Amino acid sequence: MKKSILIAALLFSAFYSRALVITTGSIAGNPFCGGASVNVPYTVDVPAANGNVFTAQLSDKNGSFASPVNIGTLSKKGSGTIVATIPLGTATGTKYRIRVIASNPATIGSTNSQNLSINPQPTSVGVDAVTACSATVGWNAQSNASSFEIRYKLSTDAGYSSTTNVGLNLSYTYSGLKPGKMYDFQVRAKCANGQASTWKKVSGTTLAAPVPTGGLITALTVTTATLDWADMSCGSSYRVRYKEATSAVWQKYVNATPSTVVLTGLFPATQYDAQIATITSTNDSSAYSSSVSWEQPYFKLEQGNLTGEFKVFPSPSNGTFTVQLNSMAANTGAEITVQNIYGQVVLRKLISLNEGINSELISLDNEQKGLYVVMVNSGGQIMQGTVTIQ
Repeated sequence: MKKSILIAALLFSAFYSRALVITTGSIAGNPFCGGASVNVPYTVDVPAANGNVFTAQLSDKNGSFASPVNIGTLSKKGSGTIVATIPLGTATGTKYRIRVIASNPATIGSTNSQNLSINPQPTSVGVDAVTACSATVGWNAQSNASSFEIRYKLSTDAGYSSTTNVGLNLSYTYSGLKPGKMYDFQVRAKCANGQASTWKKVSGTTLAAPVPTGGLITALTVTTATLDWADMSCGSSYRVRYKEATSAVWQKYVNATPSTVVLTGLFPATQYDAQIATITSTNDSSAYSSSVSWEQPYFKLEQGNLTGEFKVFPSPSNGTFTVQLNSMAANTGAEITVQNIYGQVVLRKLISLNEGINSELISLDNEQKGLYVVMVNSGGQIMQGTVTIQ
């Protein structure tokens, strides 16, 4: 009997003298916000000694326990669950671990088996739907986020814009950007208690301002031309430049808000070129389009102050000829225009008409031989004839 009691005592003593082994269990609820409550389950193979305190410890963001942070305690000898709290302001990270230690005997337990995320950044942040003046930033949903914030800047700028809270939307579109520029965008997740991740950065470059396309002349009068083109994305206005085709210099400029403009003050029977550029809301300009070319129409015979016989003689001519016409009123101004078969104006002359028959001598001594069109315009009433120079 004494022998049996001795054996039992030895077995009991051996059981309680074994080293304490602590196994930290799986942690539910990942990812976490700073300030969140977390249940830390653990098991022990033998009971701890009297007065023991189990403590849950949090690693740094890289999973190291070189400087662990105590996040919860439980006075107990056996297995259990520690109700712990992630400290406010814990740095953003995705490799945190938790372990449980004992005070009596002093024992360090294993870490939990999976990495934990605390105040994590948004994931899969990217830039999409980029135009010359806008870009859309998108990211994935995040279970611990109560909202997202976003900000941006030109990559060359020092500081970011003010922060925009977009709620739980998973994208945000910036407009009014400058064309052909690189921008930096940053997104962060926020928890209900105000804890926030560090900013996640992504960069994108806007497209060049679109060059207008589809330019064409849709209407012509003797002195006007209506120029039309396709609406351009990011175009808040347009700039049109035009010139006579024979000129090397663009001398006329017109600003237009809609994608059409009426060019005025043009010369009849004259060839013109026009080009269009897109102006964005940031007052940046695209390159000019390829040229739209056209020829203004000849004068047309109409009724009005000019009436009766209209003559150009002699024809053929040696370069000097007479223009004769009948006017219904005195002291009336008129313009005589002569153009060659290519539509180029070779002479333009202003005269004053008397009532009745008027004759004007025209000299083209320096012009080449060929057919010429002679036109007279008085107050919008037009007559037209031809002359051949030999």
